[in-house]
Amino acid sequence: LFESMFFGYTKGAFTGADRDIPGFFGSVRGGVLFLDEVGELTLTMQAKLLRALQDGEYTPVGASAARTADVRIISATNRNLAELVKSGRMRPDFFQRIHVIPIEMPPLRNHREDIGLLVDHFFELQNQNGQACPPGPPARLMARFMTYDWPGNVRELFNELRRFLATGEIELGCGFSPGADLPEAPQGPSLSELMEAFERKVIAEALSRCDNNRTQAAKALSIPRKSLQRKIKRYDL
Repeated sequence: LFESMFFGYTKGAFTGADRDIPGFFGSVRGGVLFLDEVGELTLTMQAKLLRALQDGEYTPVGASAARTADVRIISATNRNLAELVKSGRMRPDFFQRIHVIPIEMPPLRNHREDIGLLVDHFFELQNQNGQACPPGPPARLMARFMTYDWPGNVRELFNELRRFLATGEIELGCGFSPGADLPEAPQGPSLSELMEAFERKVIAEALSRCDNNRTQAAKALSIPRKSLQRKIKRYDL
């Protein structure tokens, strides 16, 4: 099954193979193949992929000749691949083939300043999918987001936002309702409130410079026009 999905198969290769199927490598010739959760591949799967990655060739199931693998590989994992190599669960040669330009994504708790941008991105996606969304979560909810550690990272954040849209509540791992068991607001403005005040000021200045032309202001701020419109409504500008 793994070979037929990645390398494809020819007509008559097995029962039910009534036509040639190119597989992932054949379908994305000249493009990019994204391997998610690459740390979950078995040693057998790694060995089969290694030939395509190392020699640039693969053979569809049922074919008699090899074909050229013309793809660029991007892989992702939440595992420590070096530890998998040490424990024998990943082939050293396979590790070296995929570990060319490593990019480490820090956990969400280490770049909380991006939470507001991610929330805006989430609501923009929902609006594009035809779901009418509010301008954004309440300020006290955003303040709670900024103090949470997010063990599930961006996936957990988006799940909480989906829950908020569906029920008006969030859990954050231990049960939390924005209208009931919120912690008492701290003395003075919260970080979220300060960020919102700063964002409102920046948007107002951009609109002023662009004579209230929203298209030009969105371009100056490097954000989609729909996002700017939602923020204008949110901040009553």
